[in-house]
Amino acid sequence: MKNPIVWIEIPVVDMSRAINFYSAVFQWELSSFPMGPLLMAMLPSEPTGAGVSGALVYHANGYYKVASDQSGPVVYLACEQIDETLEKVKSSGGQVIQARKLISEDHGSMALFYDTEGNRMALYSKER
Repeated sequence: MKNPIVWIEIPVVDMSRAINFYSAVFQWELSSFPMGPLLMAMLPSEPTGAGVSGALVYHANGYYKVASDQSGPVVYLACEQIDETLEKVKSSGGQVIQARKLISEDHGSMALFYDTEGNRMALYSKER
């Protein structure tokens, strides 16, 4: 199995707030819909593209919770310009944890942020 991760679910406390945040930062068109006991908003995807997709997920009984100590897995979201995207994170209610950092000349750059729901997330770009 070359790519074992097949799906990501990002827990949210307030679906409208989360949709507004991710739409503003990444220019994604998101809308929520019920899926059994869950409220979901699918992230953009290309069925034949590289990588995985996922959804923002709200569960009324708290089945999905943000890690209170911020120790959970980190999801890396692709972007073109990390610094520009971090400005959108801040102006949309998120918080920058780590500014753009070069991983290596061969691998590009990354940064860390908290979304409006308290999730620790990351950005990745091929930019040097």
